Amino acid sequence: MRRMLAVVALVIGYGSLYPFNFHFELAMNNDWWHWLFDVSAATSRGDVLGNVLLFIPLGFIAAFGWHDRSLAEHRTWRFGLLLAACVYALVLQMAQVMLPSRVASMSDTWANLLGIAIGALAFKIIASQKMATWMQSDRVIAERAIPAFLVCCWLGYLWFPFIPSLRWEQIVYSFRPLTHWHLLSPFNWLDDWVFWSLFWWLLARMLPRSPSMWQQVGMVIAIMLVQAVLVRNIMTLSHVLAALVSIATLPVIARFKDHQLAIFLLCWWLLRVWYPFHLQPTSGHFSWIPFSGFLTGSHWINSFVIFESVFILGAIAYCLRHGFTQWQFGWNKYVIPLVATAWILMVEVGQIWFGDKRFSVSSSFIFALLYFSFDRLKHSAEMISPTVTIEQKLDQET
Repeated sequence: MRRMLAVVALVIGYGSLYPFNFHFELAMNNDWWHWLFDVSAATSRGDVLGNVLLFIPLGFIAAFGWHDRSLAEHRTWRFGLLLAACVYALVLQMAQVMLPSRVASMSDTWANLLGIAIGALAFKIIASQKMATWMQSDRVIAERAIPAFLVCCWLGYLWFPFIPSLRWEQIVYSFRPLTHWHLLSPFNWLDDWVFWSLFWWLLARMLPRSPSMWQQVGMVIAIMLVQAVLVRNIMTLSHVLAALVSIATLPVIARFKDHQLAIFLLCWWLLRVWYPFHLQPTSGHFSWIPFSGFLTGSHWINSFVIFESVFILGAIAYCLRHGFTQWQFGWNKYVIPLVATAWILMVEVGQIWFGDKRFSVSSSFIFALLYFSFDRLKHSAEMISPTVTIEQKLDQET
């Protein structure tokens, strides 16, 4: 978990301080005392949500702490890590003062701290005895946490930006695309079917028992109703049809073994990235800087892309980690993630010859980060006794 915590902290720092064009004179001329206590700086709702979501993983991992330490030191380490995470959030905002392209404010710091608190609370809930009882498992973090995270990513993609509005115009605006049959694309429908099928498959891995068909239909209706009252959130006919068809075809998907599903998703990743397969005579633009497009483009659109990319790439990483157990020892454990990362990188490079697309290494970087994080999380969780939850161990001290 130490390496995982360090990697997550570095990724957050990279995203917060890009493009690193520091102007130190801005820090010298800044009224720091006024800045520290001024929360009136204008910031968009999208920025607030981004600052909250960015720091949730840091809070979760910091709360997880170090499990190779004695029980007597565990609470102290967890508190120290959470405190360090809060200081880190403040330091990043102070460093952004020196970036002309960034608007740093204490309101963003409070949003970061809220994300850390949500992450710590999520760990507290997942590691509790009540959760273990409800999940009918004493290895909730090792077995259920990753599917739960990916399920939340799919819901985040559907529900972003999470801003409710009960205006009738918003509800009509959300449902209007359902009448546009002429916009229904077979490939887009198939893409939505893959994502919805993956959602049901992961949900079955997360819950103690798989929901029935009618419960799944009820979930689809509930998800769509929530979408209807969210600002700038619309439903498409492709999404609705794919959700319903995926329920009927789930028994077929459930027969897939983890490694078979991983291979299928890697192939589908190539198809969806290169679609519509319009080969260009000249290559397009490319960038070797990870997340260069995410950090400079529209925050609204990039948030959708991040949720979607983390969902499918995380599902691939999860299936590979659980499907090739015989390769998880010695140096062999690096073969599968390296091959998969090379495949995803190859797909990214191929984008420069298909249409007006920009090549970057973001997807392969996201996949490698997710695979590493899932592997460390599972390894650290399995170090705990399978019959005693984390919170039980801590309570036994007192």
